[in-house]
Amino acid sequence: MTLARAQAPVSSAISSPVTTSRSPIAPVDVSVLVPAKDEAENLPLFMEQAESTFRATPDISFEVVVIDDGSEDDSWSVLEQLARRYQFLKLARHRSRRGIAERRSFPASTTA
Repeated sequence: MTLARAQAPVSSAISSPVTTSRSPIAPVDVSVLVPAKDEAENLPLFMEQAESTFRATPDISFEVVVIDDGSEDDSWSVLEQLARRYQFLKLARHRSRRGIAERRSFPASTTA
């Protein structure tokens, strides 16, 4: 399988940062976009599996961008906790359900 190298990471523009800190932006080979609606219970396992999968190929840089699509459960607070543990996790948030296609850019740790 051949992977194309991304020109710029998904997280290249930051408009409204949340309190989670991020390291300087580095080139990313793979960006995984994950829409999440009321997934608080599933997010920790998903992140463990994502880390395990990507760590198995250390020559590929990666990021996971989770877009909280107006969740009514604790998804956002769970994501904030996970972002402290997984430096490759980037967050975006819709305050009401708008779908992943609504997001025109995917800045790291933003609220729309």
